[in-house]
Amino acid sequence: MRALVVGQGLAGSWTAWFLRRAGVTVRIIDPFHPTTSSRVAAGLITPITGRRLHTTWKGAVVTPEAYAAYEEIEERSGTRILHRRALRRIFRDADMPALFAKRMQTDEFDWLRVSIVEAGIHDGIEYPFGGFEVDAATVDTAAFLDVMRDALQVEHGIVDVNTWNTLEAEYDVVVWCDGWTAMQHPLWSWLPFAPVKGEILDVHVPGMSIDHVLSAGIWMIPMGNERYRLGSTYDWDTLDDIPTEAARHHLLTQAEQLIQRRPVVEGHRAAVRPSSHMRRPYVGPHPLHPRQYICNGFGTKGSLLTPWVCRHLVDTIVGAAPLDTEIDVRQWWKG
Repeated sequence: MRALVVGQGLAGSWTAWFLRRAGVTVRIIDPFHPTTSSRVAAGLITPITGRRLHTTWKGAVVTPEAYAAYEEIEERSGTRILHRRALRRIFRDADMPALFAKRMQTDEFDWLRVSIVEAGIHDGIEYPFGGFEVDAATVDTAAFLDVMRDALQVEHGIVDVNTWNTLEAEYDVVVWCDGWTAMQHPLWSWLPFAPVKGEILDVHVPGMSIDHVLSAGIWMIPMGNERYRLGSTYDWDTLDDIPTEAARHHLLTQAEQLIQRRPVVEGHRAAVRPSSHMRRPYVGPHPLHPRQYICNGFGTKGSLLTPWVCRHLVDTIVGAAPLDTEIDVRQWWKG
C-alpha cells in the first residue's frame, strides 16, 4: 500500500508514523509554515475542562496512550517532548466548589489523581473560592514536529487541493491533515468547521516561581527561570496568524489580575485552530471517494487526542477496523 499524507502537524505526524509502523509506504508533504496551529500550540494536556468541569472526551483511554506515544518518541530521539506537571484550576465563582464536589461523588474522576485546593492564598496566588489540582502535562509541539520531520523525511512543498482526484492514480490512500483550510477544500468543504484564531504570549514574571500550570479563564504554563507561556484567546472572526494588540492587552490584564504582577512580554504568536462544530475531530474516508481520508478538526485538543485518533484511523485503513461513530466524518454527509 502507498499513502500520501498532506500536512505534517500533529495529526499528519502521528498518521504517517502509525502508517509506517503498519508497513505502509508513506510520502508526507508539508509547506513548513512557521505559524501553524500545531507549531504555535501550547501543547496543554488537561483531563478536566470547561465550565462544567467534565473530563475530556475518552480521557481515560486517550490520556495514557498519549503519554506513552510521546515518551516513545522521546526515547527514540533523545529529545525532551513531554513535560508532566500538576495543573491547578482556580474556581472563579461561588457555585463551582459545589459543582466540583458533585462530580467527585461520581466515578467520572476515578482514573485521575485529583485533590481539592482550599480557599486562600497559595504560592502567592489568591483562590477566593478554592480550586483543585490534577495531574496534567504539556507537549513541546515545536520540538515534536522537528523530530518527526527528520524521522519521517517530510518533503517541503504544497499539494494543490484541486488536483485531489489525480492523486488516486499514484496512491492507494490520501490522508488530508492540512488544518483549518480544509474548509476550502473541494472534498471537505461540506464539513461544519469552526476555525478560531488563538494568541499566546511568552512572558517573564520577575519574582514568581511556580512549577504547576495555573488555570483561571486563562492559563499560565511554567517554562523555567520565571518564564511562562500565557494564553489563550478565541477569535472566530479574524482568521489569520497576525498577533494583535487587543489580544495582548486582554491576556496581560487577565494575568495581572490573577497573579498581582505585571508580566513582561518576550514573545507573541498567533495561529488558527482547526476546530469542529461539535468539538470532535473529523476522521475517516470521504463518502463518495473512499481512498480520500481526512484527519482534522482537533481544535485545542490536538496534543492529547492525535496519538489515539491517528492510530485508530490507521487501524481502519490497514485492518478494516470499524471507525468510532463519534468521529466518523460520514455522519455529516448530506449527499
